[in-house]
Amino acid sequence: MPPKMRRPCSNLSSVENIVYNFVTLSLKSLETYRFYLKEHLDFITYRMDRAIKCSEEIERRASRFLCAPEKLTDLINLMNERRPIGQNQCHTLETLHREESQFMLSRYVENTSTVRRTANVAGTFYIRAGVGMDTEAEREYEVKLYKHGMNEKGSFWCNCPENKFNSKKKDIVCKHICFIVCKAANILDVAYFQSKQLTQDQFDAVVKVGENLALPE
Repeated sequence: MPPKMRRPCSNLSSVENIVYNFVTLSLKSLETYRFYLKEHLDFITYRMDRAIKCSEEIERRASRFLCAPEKLTDLINLMNERRPIGQNQCHTLETLHREESQFMLSRYVENTSTVRRTANVAGTFYIRAGVGMDTEAEREYEVKLYKHGMNEKGSFWCNCPENKFNSKKKDIVCKHICFIVCKAANILDVAYFQSKQLTQDQFDAVVKVGENLALPE
């Protein structure tokens, strides 16, 4: 916010009344009223500058709705625009935005099993939650990444309670999956949250995140 400016000490209508209706005014009086009017002009300019800057900020923010989201907050705003479809997912994304510093990807294990039950899994991310809090609050969750197009329910599965109890009921993906998608892979796509399915390019980006985790330091 711009710094506030003191309002004029005079009333503009009163100044106008005196200047237009009093015939005999001394030079000193005229100088005084000139000063009063300058105060008004300066204040009006100040208010106009504030209005213009605020208008520019509104246009800047509005333009984000016409472009691909650049930040998690942009995605949340777009999801909010599509309520009630995105209302529950927005709440999860907002929680992630607040708690982002408490999440950390620890490792990724590629699936090499040929067992039929797990053959459609590309690999598993291990994500730590509650990082930086007390040790008892820290938990590690498993997030399975399914091979592209191989799971009709979605590209991911997480073993956290939110995913277990709310994913179907509220039509959402949990904050651990959101962390991988939005923060680790930088995928800010409303369409993903509508379908729960990654595109091929998005899937490749997530796999790349896993491969980088698996690289020796």
